[in-house]
Amino acid sequence: LVDLGALAPLCERVEALDPAIKTDAVWCLAAIARHGAPLAKEVVESGALPLLKLCLKEPSATLRRITLSCLGCIGQHNTDLASALVREGLLPEVLPCLRHRDAVLRRQACRALAVSAQHLDELGWFKQEATADVTACLGTGDTETSAFAAALVGQLARRSKPLSDKLHGLGAPALALATIVSAAGSCPSSLVPAALGLGHFCEASPAAAADAIERGAVATFCELLDARPLQHVGAALALALGSIAAA
Repeated sequence: LVDLGALAPLCERVEALDPAIKTDAVWCLAAIARHGAPLAKEVVESGALPLLKLCLKEPSATLRRITLSCLGCIGQHNTDLASALVREGLLPEVLPCLRHRDAVLRRQACRALAVSAQHLDELGWFKQEATADVTACLGTGDTETSAFAAALVGQLARRSKPLSDKLHGLGAPALALATIVSAAGSCPSSLVPAALGLGHFCEASPAAAADAIERGAVATFCELLDARPLQHVGAALALALGSIAAA
């Protein structure tokens, strides 16, 4: 599709007045970007980012969900692509979505921020007042949303001690551990981001690690590992357990 010149007409359709047409076009851009960094770079270089920024301001919740998914598909690959989202001012535009009443929109916002933040050393795009919103998503009761929020919390904590302290004060380690327990029973695919998020948090904050240990994290992780999970899940659990023990 890219070689056939599909990106230009797709971007034109993102500018359409009909939200259904815009949504379909953004979905196609997300599908292209998802397949790898080279294709995501093509999407960025097509001029799509300013259009996606405008889509985040549209009233259609469906369009905004797909737009957030598209941003995650771009930012997940590497530092250059995540930085492109920062330069365009997109990540700050995502932050208010963390407190939107639409549960799926909040989930996609957590995912887009978490997968992009893993590639970004600087947190100038993150507004301090959003810390409470991230923590609220962590305790939302929706396991997938909570898992992506845990992943984001881990990335924030490892890059900023003030943010780490604030997140700890808001109870983030306990909420992340509760998410892991919930994921084990209802959504195993969410175990990896939740476990890695708690592991990164504890690696950056001995206080968070002590809190997690006090709440039974070691026993929980050992029990999950004894159940012989899939290899990638077991690797994430073991890494997190090591981070907690080493802190």
